[in-house]
Amino acid sequence: MDFSNSGLVAYSLAPLSPPPQRAAAVRSYLEGVWAAADTLGLGAGDPFPEIEPARDDWFRVLAQRDSAFLFHKHDTVGIVVRMRGAEREGLPAWKQLYAEWQAAMPAAVDGLLGEAVVFVAQSDAETGDLSSVDAEVAEALPSTETYWPYPTDQSFTLWRAADAEGRRVLAAVAGSGGEEALERWTFWDSERELAGIPRCLIYGAKLRYEFGVYRGAMTRLRDRQQVVDGSLDDLLELHQMMEAGTRVRSDALLDAQSRLSRAETESTGLFITLTRIRELQRTVAIAERNLRRLVPNSPAAAEGDVSPFEDDLELGLWLQEQAANDLAYAEAVRERAREAHALTALRLEQVSAEHARMENQLTLLQTAIVGSLLAGLGAIQTLGATFNLDTKLHIPIVAFVMAIALALPPLIINLFEQYRAFDHAAAAMLGAASAWLLTMIVWRGAPDGSQVAMSVLGSLLFLFGTHELDARMLNVRRRRRLRLRARRGHGEGAG
Repeated sequence: MDFSNSGLVAYSLAPLSPPPQRAAAVRSYLEGVWAAADTLGLGAGDPFPEIEPARDDWFRVLAQRDSAFLFHKHDTVGIVVRMRGAEREGLPAWKQLYAEWQAAMPAAVDGLLGEAVVFVAQSDAETGDLSSVDAEVAEALPSTETYWPYPTDQSFTLWRAADAEGRRVLAAVAGSGGEEALERWTFWDSERELAGIPRCLIYGAKLRYEFGVYRGAMTRLRDRQQVVDGSLDDLLELHQMMEAGTRVRSDALLDAQSRLSRAETESTGLFITLTRIRELQRTVAIAERNLRRLVPNSPAAAEGDVSPFEDDLELGLWLQEQAANDLAYAEAVRERAREAHALTALRLEQVSAEHARMENQLTLLQTAIVGSLLAGLGAIQTLGATFNLDTKLHIPIVAFVMAIALALPPLIINLFEQYRAFDHAAAAMLGAASAWLLTMIVWRGAPDGSQVAMSVLGSLLFLFGTHELDARMLNVRRRRRLRLRARRGHGEGAG
């Protein structure tokens, strides 16, 4: 069998709007590919144009020269370059053409959709099924490994070869009379549409590109799921504490409200990630459907006739199914989050109202106590009542009244809270004043040293009392929390 019109058609494909950090490198690469036409001797033509980022579903040629053109289709921009061997040189010309093209090409950069090379040739076979020349095709390719021949109903046969340096490698050999179909499928169809094989390559590249995007998105999605689930455990534990009647301190209440806000923020982040995965799922579905419709049919429809793009089609189906499963799991997490947020927000409102009511009651209590003292003093002054008190008791009584007025409000208001430094200091002052007054009542002639010693003792006793009260309240809350965790763990184990 004789072969003629051997050649090479190369495709360099990039997204129309690459990520900002890669846009300059992608444009420089495309400019380098366009300039490589001079090195390859393809003749003069249009200069490299400005590429507008606006999407356009129609196929448009942006620049053209002999055997090369720069095109824009939908969200892809690309360059197609064709090289021809000597007319009667046959398949051995492929390796020489590939070496020349490879030497002229710039290095690939991150952000591309991909590069591909299709080796083409014409045979004198009467049929387009050229499976019998599989060995000759494999020997002529840069990589001597071919996966399968795929006869098409377009009078040519396709081969998928091993990728070379990350580039997809195909071969297409036409039978007698298949020159026009091979040209239409590999290089130029019409001004209205891109050739069939580069369109297949674009859809396949999109599927592989979206697979990379999906892997990164799934890492972020699972991280967000774990964060949301972790925040739900904290919220549910707090909710159970409130349901069990454990009194919640004001700082714990503020912390719970902060945790609820953070959980809602994470849930919103999860929702945003979900919408992006849905967009990815839709993009994959469209690319897979378009690729399946575009791949030329095999007239024999034999079981062994597998399209060179079959792995792309399988990847598209797998991505759609996997994305659907992951979306379902993520939606379940969001549903749990919504219910937990609503339940916790309602309970926090109730606890906030109870907390405000308790503070009002404590404020009323301390106001009543201080008011009764002031009323008593006012009544004494109004009635002109006099008490024969030893002058040694005057200063201790005044100190005791002032200490009550200072210490009583914070000690009562923060009775169920964690006492702060000022509260402990006020309690110590009240203890000192009380001990001093009691000492002077019992022992009128107590020397100054004894008065100081008893005041210090009273201060230490009251200070110990406030710390002990704090510790008891903390232990009560801790025991209730542990019981709730044990009860919840027992329930999960039983389930």
